[in-house]
Amino acid sequence: MLNIFSKKTQKKPSRELPEVARGVLAETKKENIPAEKPPEALPKLAKKPVQTEHITIAAPQIETGTIYPEPAKKDAGYYAEKEISDASFFSNLLSHLRKEESMIDAKYLNPDELNSRNLVAEMREYWNEQKKVFQQLRETEKLEQNLVANIEELQHLESEWQQLENELEERKKALKDKETQIENETLKLKELMRRWNLKKDTEEKHYFHLNTGNYCKNVMELLNALKKMDDASFNHHVTPEKNDFVLWINNVFNDKALAKELESASSKEKTIEILNKVLG
Repeated sequence: MLNIFSKKTQKKPSRELPEVARGVLAETKKENIPAEKPPEALPKLAKKPVQTEHITIAAPQIETGTIYPEPAKKDAGYYAEKEISDASFFSNLLSHLRKEESMIDAKYLNPDELNSRNLVAEMREYWNEQKKVFQQLRETEKLEQNLVANIEELQHLESEWQQLENELEERKKALKDKETQIENETLKLKELMRRWNLKKDTEEKHYFHLNTGNYCKNVMELLNALKKMDDASFNHHVTPEKNDFVLWINNVFNDKALAKELESASSKEKTIEILNKVLG
């Protein structure tokens, strides 16, 4: 963009005040002299604030003759609104004129140069540049809003995930407890099935015939017979070479665990004790 206050080095500045400055200097140095109107070529300063959808640019600063817009400051909204008198093309010229005590010291204001320049075109170029800044600010604000919305959504999803994770841990514990209960009930079922099988009558061809002429249809009847059996009858069925009770339980009822346990029982009392424990 063109520099409105660039220094002209080949032509000395005129000591006569330009028309655009006389009115302003008259206000600051001679209160009794009425200010002259600015030339018609210079548009009047707007008094109303510029509406830019809550995004405006702060007043440019004049330091080395180049227009540098001041960074936008955040206010209660997203960007504070500034009046056009604080941020405009011609406000730069007015600000500089108010700071100069005389046109002799106005190093960056050469009347001939100022008269030869198209200020309206420079104003248009200035605001075209500001549009780019406005657009960038709007895009940045929209990006920040999307970023915040995305993070908030992630926080919401994380909270739901954490709740589900806690529920899952509780369900896992409940599942483990339930499996333990099922295992215990399964052991109880096996024991009940075992007792039911031993107390169930076998086929007639598999009855156990005692040496007394009586017979047993199941293991429970065998236990009751052993309680009344004398030692002579017991020793007839149980000898160092054989054990008729073990063979019958193993082959007919297929309870190999009970049959193996009875192999170690060499007396009637021990046999009764083992059967009582199993049959309940």
